Amino acid sequence: MIKNIFNMLEFLENDLADTYAYLKGKSKFPLLSAVYNYMIEHSREHAREIKLLNQELDTTTLNEEKVFAFQSKIKNRLIDRMSQHTDEIYATKDMANSEELLGALYTHLAKQFRKIAKYYNGVANDLDGLAEDEYDHRDQLIKELGKIKDISKIKKIKSETDKKSTTT
Repeated sequence: MIKNIFNMLEFLENDLADTYAYLKGKSKFPLLSAVYNYMIEHSREHAREIKLLNQELDTTTLNEEKVFAFQSKIKNRLIDRMSQHTDEIYATKDMANSEELLGALYTHLAKQFRKIAKYYNGVANDLDGLAEDEYDHRDQLIKELGKIKDISKIKKIKSETDKKSTTT
């Protein structure tokens, strides 16, 4: 299972490019050759861009299986429908529809990441609060250190005074 969202998205884009290449190889529509080439390159470029964004994130709140299932459904539907079309217009409309569905997937993922970001921003704020508490504790200890030094001096003076008193 892919643990990094960017690895997953890169995989999905490359898988989509492979799907377009497959469809191009099976195509009954020579006029769509340039469209298939564009879509293949478009998906490969997305994969390259996503690879550049690759950062380790906690994706525990992302249901990867649902994302893969949705993308698979789009891909399989596209393959099925493209094999049934008899003209380029409907074939192109189905490719556009698939891209729209993938756009909706990315919109949904963006919303999820905004929620995740809000959560982790809250966690970061909480950690900042804890850090401030620790700095306050440090400052209190430094103040106490001054008092402790004074008490130590007093004890030392008293001890020396007591020694002088017992020797006299």
